[in-house]
Amino acid sequence: FGKEAEQAYVKYYWLRENMQDHLYSAALEAHETGLPMMQAMVLAFPEETELKENETQYQFCDTMLVSPVITENARTQKVYFPKGKWYDLWSGKVESGELDVDAELLKCPVYLKAGTVMPLRMSAGLNWSEPFALEAETLVLAVVPAEHHTEWTLRSSVEDRKRLAVDT
Repeated sequence: FGKEAEQAYVKYYWLRENMQDHLYSAALEAHETGLPMMQAMVLAFPEETELKENETQYQFCDTMLVSPVITENARTQKVYFPKGKWYDLWSGKVESGELDVDAELLKCPVYLKAGTVMPLRMSAGLNWSEPFALEAETLVLAVVPAEHHTEWTLRSSVEDRKRLAVDT
């Protein structure tokens, strides 16, 4: 697959590793509710009829909108944003509505829902997809601006729940 594919794998591997606490919390929630961590848009946003036929993007962990590029050599991707504000993971730019966005192998379109609170384990450089060593990790709480009062629960076990609130 080549050097670019290898770079993409390493980048997204470390992004996933950096988000382990968030993923574990979402996995516990999925276990209890029966709703998957990856949800088709129609499941995640049933009130938005425009999303009924959307098969190119999904909601992940109730906090992220992911629109992977599945067309070979594509450099843009049409993304439909459900109601509310969505923040580009890579740039922080606020998006809404329906847009053609830049999409490259090394920059998959990923957006954070307004009000998201996400615990991360990162290197000292605080880069979303940079390797970290356990003995030198930095614990970070990423907080995305909220549109209204939002509550979020971090779970590290079935019994342990930490509630956090984000206000505008």
